Amino acid sequence: MDFTQVKELMKRFVGTGPAGNAISVSLNGKQVFEHYEGLADVEAVRGIGPDTVYRIFSSSKEFTAAAALILYERGIYLLDDPVADYLPEFANVRIAPYENNGVMEKTRPAQKPIRVRDCFCMATGLTYAGNLNYTQVKMGEVQGRLIVAGPHTLAELMKAFAEEVPLMFEPGTSWNYGMSIDLLGRLIEVWSGKSLGQFMQDEIFEPLGMPDTGFYYKGTMRERLAAPYYRENGQLVRFDNPMDFYYEPAFGCELGGQGLLSTLPDYTRFGQMLAMGGTLNGVRILGPRTIDLMRRNHLTPQQMAAFNNTSFRWSQVVGHGYGLGVRTMIDPAAAGANSVNEFGWSGMAGTWGCYDPVEKLSVQYMHQCMPNDQNLDWYCHPRIRNAVYAALD
Repeated sequence: MDFTQVKELMKRFVGTGPAGNAISVSLNGKQVFEHYEGLADVEAVRGIGPDTVYRIFSSSKEFTAAAALILYERGIYLLDDPVADYLPEFANVRIAPYENNGVMEKTRPAQKPIRVRDCFCMATGLTYAGNLNYTQVKMGEVQGRLIVAGPHTLAELMKAFAEEVPLMFEPGTSWNYGMSIDLLGRLIEVWSGKSLGQFMQDEIFEPLGMPDTGFYYKGTMRERLAAPYYRENGQLVRFDNPMDFYYEPAFGCELGGQGLLSTLPDYTRFGQMLAMGGTLNGVRILGPRTIDLMRRNHLTPQQMAAFNNTSFRWSQVVGHGYGLGVRTMIDPAAAGANSVNEFGWSGMAGTWGCYDPVEKLSVQYMHQCMPNDQNLDWYCHPRIRNAVYAALD
């Protein structure tokens, strides 16, 4: 294996994109390549290294999906169970339907229940906050009110969503990127009787040896956090991330779809576990058949149409379907990819996981570019994927 071209690619990225980046490649559960390039903090002249901490944002979804599947294997729930069986506040949700001309009709009671499967598959009708539709506006209003009021729990947030936010569509009928996995995180709390963070600590982080992964700063993590940057006229500009207060222990709301911090070595161990069929160094987190279920495309044709036409317009997921909290390769030709079996997800600031249980390959790539429209994932991630697969014997 020769990873020279991967190193050169990393250098090119740093020359025109992020201030620094890092990569880890593993085969058969063992790391075969690791590289660090550039700076974690330009102003402090602090280099990227193994101890650098990253905001992994939506890469958190992989962890939450895995945590929920641990409980699936224990028979705690079935994928088609109604969410209201466990969270009664979701028994009477409403939807905000739209006519063909885009005009919103009057909200009405949902005709279908939200099911657990919908949480995994981004099919609940919950969105992120925004201004493109009424659901997004209401999501923003609820989150904003709770944040201004002070610390709040995931339970309080989800209860407010259930009572105040009409869904974007009938549950299970479409696909929209949003807080579905965060709702799954709340289900984990109910199923396990623990906070989401504590369940992950007990069932994933501690067994795999991941001391620098969690929802809040601990130890020296704050001082080791990489600063986010974007390019303006070719020059790096530091971005003051307004979401960093999420990582203060006082925040209290553990968002499984977006809230974790991690390092490259920690994320690598999680990725090795997924690529090795759920077991790493004798520690079993999930069974191989559950990993296969996780990486299977679960979207219906109607949901696939929405996935392919999402307003996010992610070119890097062309050729993929969507499994249980992860993208999954279904058409390498459409993706322009030299990989057949990979699955994973990415984060808003540029973190990326790629897992291939057939090759027993896992790849973690990290950088911190923000805001979201400057994160360069569409540019960097497919190139990294193709370069890594090309380096394999």
